[in-house]
This record gives sequence, structure tokens and C-alpha cells, in this order.
Amino acid sequence: MRTTTMRKYWYLLIFPFLALVYFNVALVPGNTLFGTDYLGGGAYDGRKFVQDYIHSHGEFPMWNPYTNSSMVNNTTGDLLYPISVILYQFLPVQSVQVWSYFIHICLAGIFFYLFALRIGSKRWGAVFGGVAYMFTGQIVSLIYAGQDGKIIVSCLLPALLYFTDVYFDKQEWRWFIPISVVFAFMLLSSHVQMSFYSILIGGIYAVKKAINNKWWIGLVITLIIPIAGLCLAGVEYVPFLHHIPQSERFGGQWSTANTQSWSMPPSETIGLAFPKVFGLLENYHGENQFKLHTEYLGLIVCVFAIVGVFKYSKWFWLGLAVIGCLVSWGTHTPFGNLILIIPLYSKFRAVGMAFFVVSFAFCMLASFGFGVIKKVWLSVGLCILSFIDLWIIDKLFFHVVQPFDLWRYGSAEYATPLQFTNPYNKWFWFGSLLSLATSAILTLIFFWSKRSPDDSDCS
Repeated sequence: MRTTTMRKYWYLLIFPFLALVYFNVALVPGNTLFGTDYLGGGAYDGRKFVQDYIHSHGEFPMWNPYTNSSMVNNTTGDLLYPISVILYQFLPVQSVQVWSYFIHICLAGIFFYLFALRIGSKRWGAVFGGVAYMFTGQIVSLIYAGQDGKIIVSCLLPALLYFTDVYFDKQEWRWFIPISVVFAFMLLSSHVQMSFYSILIGGIYAVKKAINNKWWIGLVITLIIPIAGLCLAGVEYVPFLHHIPQSERFGGQWSTANTQSWSMPPSETIGLAFPKVFGLLENYHGENQFKLHTEYLGLIVCVFAIVGVFKYSKWFWLGLAVIGCLVSWGTHTPFGNLILIIPLYSKFRAVGMAFFVVSFAFCMLASFGFGVIKKVWLSVGLCILSFIDLWIIDKLFFHVVQPFDLWRYGSAEYATPLQFTNPYNKWFWFGSLLSLATSAILTLIFFWSKRSPDDSDCS
């Protein structure tokens, strides 16, 4: 029994190995990956300034003199994201982005595999689905746009669902804490909209588990998760919430048209299996003005997803894919306007980004459909073939560069720390205390909570 369990975990090494093969020279110090928002949109400049300032003065800068703006009156990229905070201590700023991609894509495959096994997928099916999801175009092609927040949240979705499943199977209320931590990590990636989609999917899955396990009190407790996640991410979101009234999205000029901008044309859904029908990058000729990513998942994955639906009756995941499509299609269907009744949803934009939910659902269906393959050699071969298939398309969005000559601000090594008056400073420190206090309380609850005699481990 122990040997079988250990063998299950040996399979986890497949995912970092394939990620190493994929990233290879990009991980070499000094290299980074081209991203339009990252290098051209100022993200690289801002992060290099912060890293230089911290190394010079040992504190986080509250003000960016080059943009004449506060660092804490809005979201700050990955500067307060826990994994990135660690990476910034040891790596040059241009390497942090690459290693962040690498780590999170590994986590996407690992937690997809663990989650798929928990809910009944065969071992090689879980591997196949994990490989497909970690290299789906909806994740890795976003590297070209430098949209690390979207990538981080997409990669953490399997972890969110994994801990949700553990929570309902164990029926121990303290297990809402790991779910809250994952949600807080999503929020600290600074992509609120993608985090919203993820917690919504987590809520739908929680309802399914509550119905199956008949644990209704557990479903009620999950309502604490968004609050706990926000408190854990308070260091970023307390000052951000005080900035919201000054945002253009809360002014009269933000309309429904802004919210539904960049809706995904339904016809482009075919890109899941056939990526070049509407062209890629500069050859794109679809309905939107331009497109810097692909939804490509692979014909092989799509075929096994169909098998997963009709042979194994995995209708829940098909339903999730349909919901993801309807949200992504935006104004192209009546549902796009109906969803606007959700509070604050009208302040989002570019609803097509919700398509990562479709990619996840298809990979989950494919992991079950892969159960029809009984031969190990054929399973291995199909996993490798799917990886190569995705790699061929994904590499079009993957360009290793050296960004030293793109540093526009100059030296950030000031003789003395910057002095200024910033109305958001007090909210930054209050948010920091809220994050620390919440972390301490949740840690104590998780490790010190007593299990009642009726508790049972159903994992």
C-alpha cells in the first residue's frame, strides 16, 4: 500500500521536468522573456526601481518619482506576491518573471494531477490532463503579453479546487484555511478579475460537493473564504479599496461597452483544436482589433474530452465549460448582459479572459476520457505527443531576450530614502497589520483546532 502511494507521488516529477525542457535557456540568469505589457508597458521599469530601492534602503518605496505616483494607491503587480517577494531577494528583476512563470506552471500541473486523482481520474489520465493544462495556450501564450497576474491565477485554480475537495471530504471546518490562502495568493497577484472568476468556480464546485456529501454547514462556512482571503491580502487591498472611488471605472465614463470589451467571438472557440483558423499574432484576422494569445489546447485533448463526456458522463465539467464560454463570449450572447447583475461585475473589462475556465474543464474531461487507454506505453506516447503539439504552437509566443538596454529610469540608488506626503501610507500600514494578524489567527486555528470525536478522514 505504501509503495503504491509513493509511486503516485513519483509522477509529480514529470511536471517540473517538462517545464525545464520548455523554459531551458530562459532560466539562465540575465535572460528574460519578451512581454508587451512587461517590457513595453512599464512593468519591468517599475519593478526594477522597487528592487533597486529595497536593496539600497532596506524598505519598500511608497512613491515612484519617475511616474509621480504612489506605489500603494493601486495594485502593484507581483511586488507584494509572496513567491515573487522571495525571488526578488535572490534574482535580478529580469529573472524573477521567468522563474515565476516556471514555478507556477509547475504548480498548475502538480495540483491538477493531485486534484484529478482525488476525484477519480486514472493515474496516466491525471498526468495527461496536467500536462495539457500547464501548457495550454490560455496560460503559456500569455507570456507574450507579459500578463503574469493572469498566468498566476490560472495556475493556482487547480490548487483552489484541490483544497476545496479536501475540505468537503474531510468535513473539518479548519480546512477552509488553505482555500483562503490560495485565494489570497490569487489576489496578491494583482489580478482581481481572474481571482473573481476562480472563486466563482470554486463556489460552484463547493455547492456540488455539499450536495454530494450532504454537509451543508460546510457550505455555509465557505462564505468566510472570500473575507479571509481579502484580509490576508490586506497589505495590498486596503489602500487599493480606498483608491477605488478615484478610479475611472467608478466614474460616469465607464459603460457596459467598456465591461464587455474584448469579448471572445464564439467562432474563435474553434481555436481550442485548430489554432490558425483566425491567425496568430500579426496574422490575426478575427473580429477583435488584435490578439496576443491563443486558446489552443490540441485536437488530441479535445478528442479525449469528448470521450470523457459521453463515455464517463462527466456532465459537471461540461457544464463548467459552457459557463466559461458564455462569460467569455460577452455581448455575443444574452448571457453576457445577464451576468452584469452580479455586484461590481460591471467594473471589469476584457471578459474573454474567462476562457481559462473552459481550458481547465476540457483538460479535466480529457483526464477522465484518457481512461480508455490501457497500455502504459501508449499513455506515455500520447502525453509526449500532446506536449510536443502544444510546444510547437506555444513557442510562437515565447521569445528569450536580455532587457538591460530597456531600463529607462536610470539609477534608483538614492543617497537618502524618498520623503513625501502620501495619503495612502496609513492604509498601507493598516493593511500590513491586517495581513499579519489574519495570518497569525488562521495559523493558530488550523494547527490548534481540536477534532471532535465525530470527525472522520474521508480522503
